[in-house]
Amino acid sequence: MRPALVIILALIILSFQTKKLEKNKIGKKLAASCTNCHLAYDSNVGPTLLNIRKRRSLDWIYQFTINPMKFVSENSQAREVFNKYNRVQMTAFKLTKSEISSILDYIDNVQQKKK
Repeated sequence: MRPALVIILALIILSFQTKKLEKNKIGKKLAASCTNCHLAYDSNVGPTLLNIRKRRSLDWIYQFTINPMKFVSENSQAREVFNKYNRVQMTAFKLTKSEISSILDYIDNVQQKKK
């Protein structure tokens, strides 16, 4: 393989790793707000975030995060979660889907490291 091609491939791989690390930093910073009420491995004020994407779609999580009470009034699953956790009203967060994905990626990454 040509040296220039090897260098280009290495730079591409490094670029992807750098973006992943940056997204992880953003996720960690944003997740700090979540951990006041949500734990990774156990229920707290709200449900555990362990494997949340296996239970709910990103759109569901997004809707619940940006306007919880509106979503509770419109969605039976959201209403069940709300009722199960003593009708505690979750704070509405102004996050983008990308930011929420960063939080979930960070949580998944932390969970994998603890296994």
